[in-house]
Amino acid sequence: MARLDARGSIHRVYPVLDAGALQAIDGATTGKVAGFGLSSSVAVPGATAAQPLPMPVRWLYVLEDGRLVVPQGGEGGQATFQNDVVTGNNPIVGRIAFWTDDESCKVNINTAGEGTGWDVPRVAGWSDRNFAYFVPAQNEFQRYPGHPAMTSMSTVLQAFDSRYAYRLPQIQSDGTLGNKAEHKAWLGSIYDLLPRVQLGASGEGSMGGSEVVTAANGIPLKRERLFASVDEFFYGSGYDPATQQRLPNLSGGAVDAADLDTGRFFLTAHSRAPEVNLYNRPRISLWPLQSETAKRTAKDRLLAFCATSAGQLGAFQRASTWENDTNKQGSSQSPTADFQLPGNQRLFSYLQKLTKTGIPGFGSPSFDDKYGSLNRNQILLSMFDLVRWGVNASNPYETPKYHYIPPRSYTGLNPEFLAEASAVPVVAEGTAYESFGTKLKAFGRFPTVIEASLIFMATEVDTLPDGSIKDTAPADNRSDKTRRMRAFLVLQPFTPVIGMPPYSPSVRYRIRGMEAWKVNGQPLGFGSSLVSRVWTPAGATGEGGHSTAYTSFHSQFFKARGITSRRSP
Repeated sequence: MARLDARGSIHRVYPVLDAGALQAIDGATTGKVAGFGLSSSVAVPGATAAQPLPMPVRWLYVLEDGRLVVPQGGEGGQATFQNDVVTGNNPIVGRIAFWTDDESCKVNINTAGEGTGWDVPRVAGWSDRNFAYFVPAQNEFQRYPGHPAMTSMSTVLQAFDSRYAYRLPQIQSDGTLGNKAEHKAWLGSIYDLLPRVQLGASGEGSMGGSEVVTAANGIPLKRERLFASVDEFFYGSGYDPATQQRLPNLSGGAVDAADLDTGRFFLTAHSRAPEVNLYNRPRISLWPLQSETAKRTAKDRLLAFCATSAGQLGAFQRASTWENDTNKQGSSQSPTADFQLPGNQRLFSYLQKLTKTGIPGFGSPSFDDKYGSLNRNQILLSMFDLVRWGVNASNPYETPKYHYIPPRSYTGLNPEFLAEASAVPVVAEGTAYESFGTKLKAFGRFPTVIEASLIFMATEVDTLPDGSIKDTAPADNRSDKTRRMRAFLVLQPFTPVIGMPPYSPSVRYRIRGMEAWKVNGQPLGFGSSLVSRVWTPAGATGEGGHSTAYTSFHSQFFKARGITSRRSP
């Protein structure tokens, strides 16, 4: 469309995609918004110098009696209709252009931020070192992996003003930021535009992963009103009583009406998306709920409401919470209680059915064809297991308070650290809809033995009259002869789910069949059925960390309460 201003100049108005989002650089047409541009090999249909981005639309035709009709066909720029629909007595009197926008593919000005990545530190290096030192604070949503606030506004804003162009953090050899002040100021300039994301004061947040958080409650919640439309992005949440108008956004005039017109194709205030999956069926929530409704917080109840369709709850449930370390340890310490809940059986059967069906639009092959029945069910069981304990595992602050996994000692509820933050793997054989064909086990938050070592240790060697070790020439700092020795078995535990919160599993290892093990015909002294209980808190064993894949290895050498095991040869 075109409009004339007061001076008679023509201004082109683009209702969908503004040609102002394009720019010419070195003879090539590119997009000002990151990731947007025109193909260099395929011409835009109908493009002209004055209109480089003609909008492809379809038409609905309006009949005199008000009905809307669509063409039966068309050729050579002419549409054809059914003769009994469009007649001389009921002709076409107008038409309406329409197109389809996918709002979920746009950047949401209510939820986006400027992501500064964080992940669980796993290896040695400055990036993992910084992940360990500069952990995201509470409410620092822009650093939570997978959170909508990790979506970066700079991809669009940099088209409006160079101050929003991406500022690459300059990492020094010691892992610190060389442009820390500049980087913080840049992040703050973007967060100032947004209703729910902010940088916070020093100590409240990690400042984009460059400072240690010291405030117990993290960044205060930013409670500015959400934008109702992209047009409102020009305004903030402040209100001037004198003029009875909202104040402009804190952008210093960097975002104006023309910018919003250009960015409208890339920005949204809603991100409307279907509440169904690729099969056009309801999604399953990733927020587990207590089956005991009295132990659901306001957030739990809200998410339960959002996950309910046609009266059916689309969320996995937990049979019971942790109450004490004796007779009410909760269903996190049971391999079957959660899986056997009727609601979980129904949802698991639903997943089994979907994964045996071809995805519409992608052909007939299904997940069952790709992985096979056994592997498909193993994947589904592992998914259920991780969701059941990996999210919303403890709530020590809001009412009603609860702990699904055994709580940590700081709560004062579990002073012995017994099984703290651990979850027994789910074990199942299938559902009424489909049997697994064998017993399958997930990984839980629990050690799995991946290696066993038999270690021999000398307990008596040849000595000289003065009591020193006999080590004749050539001396090699070892005794010439060992007269007595003992053997002990060491197990290597492993869990694939590392990171916070620290955990200390309570496990009994039972080893059978070692009574016949001998060396030089002499029995090693192992019994026919040996049991080793491992439950000493990993933080008390000198392990140097109890959030690793190998946590609880050292606990094998301790008795209860951190007392080192001592056995005579």
